[in-house]
Amino acid sequence: MITIDLGCGEDPERWLSGAIRVDPGTDVDYAQEHGIIRMEAKNLPFKDNSIDHVFARNSISYTFGPREALEEVFAEVLRVLKPNGLFTIIELLEGKGADMLLEYQEYGPDAEGYKLMVTTKVMQLEDLGNEEPAKDFVLMFQKL
Repeated sequence: MITIDLGCGEDPERWLSGAIRVDPGTDVDYAQEHGIIRMEAKNLPFKDNSIDHVFARNSISYTFGPREALEEVFAEVLRVLKPNGLFTIIELLEGKGADMLLEYQEYGPDAEGYKLMVTTKVMQLEDLGNEEPAKDFVLMFQKL
């Protein structure tokens, strides 16, 4: 199974194990040392229909900008995903991430070539002991 960790950042504890790491904002030296591809999500260096799963955790709303950019990201992920491949998005429910979720819900379910599979709210495990744990929103789309 080939997975892309889109917007992986520089924290190895957040990286999806075994995934290809892609992040446009990573320091050049750090990226070379840790095998991170410095590339924007709207121009992925992969062949059409070559990826099983694209995973983006708390990165799309902070990296890829307004609706037009979001549409470009969806189109590019659709291009690289194999048929029935999955695009999993996890974002914070508060702040900019919450605003972007409205865009995901509006655009994603009706996006040509995608089917909304899962939509749910989750608490981050590391926050269970806090009085006000951070909440994430999970969206999973499947390429048709």
